[in-house]
Amino acid sequence: MSTASTAAAVARSARPVGPALARYRVMAIVTGLMLLVLTVEVVLKYVLRVDVGQAGSVIAIVHGWIYVVYLVAVLDLWSKLRWRFGRLVALVLAGVVPVVSFVVERRIVREVRVAGLA
Repeated sequence: MSTASTAAAVARSARPVGPALARYRVMAIVTGLMLLVLTVEVVLKYVLRVDVGQAGSVIAIVHGWIYVVYLVAVLDLWSKLRWRFGRLVALVLAGVVPVVSFVVERRIVREVRVAGLA
């Protein structure tokens, strides 16, 4: 979706985007960091055969709940900007692949700011 169509969609909706964008940014960064921590834990445990004890379970559970909150933030931003379904899928998947959430977060923020929505 282009910046112009994003701006037009938000203008029609008259919903505030700034708070939703801020929540998305925070959750994208936190989710990305937790995914990196989880990745390190998995490499330590399964590749290097390091005994991580209960830390592995705790990291996985915390990451899972943070991802759920990330999904809520993504849905909130997506609904306010009235993007297409494909954009929602891309944002959801960005929280699953290590480092991608950081890249997608920067692109989304840039696009919304260029459109003058935040």
